[in-house]
Amino acid sequence: MPRAPAGTLDHSTLPPTSLSDPGASHAGLEMDGLVILWSRHEPARIGEALLIPTGDPGPWIFGRGDNRLGEAERRVFLVRQRPGALVPTGPLVCPRISRAQLRLGSTASGGLEIENVGSCPLVYGGREVTHASVAPGEVIELRNELLLLCVHRAPIRPAQTEDLDVPLHAFGEADAFGMVGESPILWDLRHRIAAVARHHAHVLILGESGSGKELVAGAIHARSARGRRPLVSRNAATIPEGLADAELFGNQRNYPNAGMPERHGLVGEAHQSTLFLDEFAELPQALQAHLLRVLDEGEYQRLGESTTRRSDLRVIAATNRPESDLKPDVLARLKIRITLPSLNARREDIPLLVTQLLRRHATSDPAIAERFFPGGDPREAPRVSPVLMSAFVQRRYTTHVRELDALLLRAVLEGRGRYVELPPELKGDVDQAATSSPRGAPDALTQEERARLALLRKHRFSPTACGRDPAYQGNRQRADLHLRQLICRALRIAAWDIDRAAALLAGSEARALEAKVRARIAAFVSNLRARLEDTATEKQLERSLTEEWKGGADGVLEVLAALRAGKLDASTVGALDEGAD
Repeated sequence: MPRAPAGTLDHSTLPPTSLSDPGASHAGLEMDGLVILWSRHEPARIGEALLIPTGDPGPWIFGRGDNRLGEAERRVFLVRQRPGALVPTGPLVCPRISRAQLRLGSTASGGLEIENVGSCPLVYGGREVTHASVAPGEVIELRNELLLLCVHRAPIRPAQTEDLDVPLHAFGEADAFGMVGESPILWDLRHRIAAVARHHAHVLILGESGSGKELVAGAIHARSARGRRPLVSRNAATIPEGLADAELFGNQRNYPNAGMPERHGLVGEAHQSTLFLDEFAELPQALQAHLLRVLDEGEYQRLGESTTRRSDLRVIAATNRPESDLKPDVLARLKIRITLPSLNARREDIPLLVTQLLRRHATSDPAIAERFFPGGDPREAPRVSPVLMSAFVQRRYTTHVRELDALLLRAVLEGRGRYVELPPELKGDVDQAATSSPRGAPDALTQEERARLALLRKHRFSPTACGRDPAYQGNRQRADLHLRQLICRALRIAAWDIDRAAALLAGSEARALEAKVRARIAAFVSNLRARLEDTATEKQLERSLTEEWKGGADGVLEVLAALRAGKLDASTVGALDEGAD
């Protein structure tokens, strides 16, 4: 993606509190702002942000150009947020946006109060408005000019020594390990990868399907001292149970049958390198136990040999299942954990991913480059409609980047014009969101969530009974996690109304369950409120929840934000045991 023009900012005119001042120190500042998702005239600016301190009521002025607006006005400019720095990128040049287009202020609970004072119409929730109270995760549009996502961002992490080990990639492009994104949550993941790569302990990567576990494993290996040798990878789910020892440890020549060639096995091949075992929890626990000596000392035996061999290797295991599905003594030897964020937790990265995915498809199909890239050049920014980008950013993903790529490819193949337009299957969701609520409605339950909900209804929302059902692929703990995730989804769909959320989960034909479901929801909310009051800092609680929810914490973090904002109240319900069946 071409870099945005540097512009001509006179930094001497910027107020000392402006987050556009490249010389300012921003350590400890929490910020609210807007991130560009789509730009008609300046697509290279996707991912740039305008940011103000959380709780600063403003007004801050945003618009085209860098003219002085008077001493009483404070002006906020677009920046690129990189490790330890906010880099101003120059003024907008969009001709239809006024020099003073928006007045912005941050609320104490997070989010923005926005007033449109310019000539370009402001669209929010599908309607033109002059004022909007926008929460993190919501989208606004300056009609046909800019699409913007409201974000709340944590303090900027200073540049670390390990950041110097790898050249800084161009803004918005894939980094040296194929990861795409400029959100603080993805930069935190990059820092974590760099720190883990310096150590030698075995690693367990936790994350939902499509969240990038293989990329992270490759990055850890490449940044480690073992990175000079090829990474040895295998999907553990494809290892036949009867041949597991042969696959892992190899065999002596002519064993077990004459003419059988000698095989080193995965453990031997990974000597002085890294062995990556994806879908590790799919290995039966009895087979997981075969790796205990390897994980301890690197010791193993080839089939047909009586002598013990030793492999100097590091094991990286990955799974989208809970830690409890791993054999406890194996889990204890995977000493380092990395929990990957879902795509739902870093929505500002979706437009950058769309660009990279389209470029990949254009490389294999020149017709895609000819239709959707200016001059047929995939190095340029693709032509994508703002309606499609808005739908992609606000969609709730279950298989994350894989799901995004599948939807994008469908849009490309079904499109008729020179812009990538919204696929018909998503258009109904967007129309419903635009008409049902001025704030825009969240997505309906996914097919997978509906299946889980049907099973929970069958067992009257008992995770224990659900976990015993042969139709359920999991255990009691996993069923309890799925129930809590469904509670979070129902609360968001019901606009934080507990009664409506209970009715949604119980179903129209099961009114007798509503009281039980409402009690579960209220207990969940009450317990979360108690943890919020007892934890030293909100950030500490968010980190704790992210770890507990195994990479699927975006829903509970939304509920936490609603609690902080006073949108959700379970005080009318007595104390209940959330986990009781």
